[in-house]
Amino acid sequence: MATILVIDDSDMTRAMVAELLAQEGHRVETYCPETVRELYAKLLRFHPDLVVLDLQFNEYEYDGLDLMNTIREGWRSLPVILLTANRDPEILGEFQSRRVNAVLHKPEGLPCLHGVIESVLSISADSGPQ
Repeated sequence: MATILVIDDSDMTRAMVAELLAQEGHRVETYCPETVRELYAKLLRFHPDLVVLDLQFNEYEYDGLDLMNTIREGWRSLPVILLTANRDPEILGEFQSRRVNAVLHKPEGLPCLHGVIESVLSISADSGPQ
């Protein structure tokens, strides 16, 4: 199974997603960085196979787009699934332009998360390093 980093500012969402993915056999670590630089350091240490990323970080000076930019600066081929309540097509388009692998909406997308992860990892493995 995969090693997955779940990045969200909600303790409840992090716990719920971690439990769901752990039940499927994945190794899961949850995280809410204080700064974008912290995320970079975490990725250097943790080496996930995939990131599940929230869009809105209400209490912080960054948002999911800032984090996505950091991920793409150092890890161009790292699969990222956006898990968000935001449905603004313009904002979601920004993520698509940064090569997000999939978008799921909270809360109705949670039951689909494992299947989407399996699909994204399968496609990522088939395409090789990018």
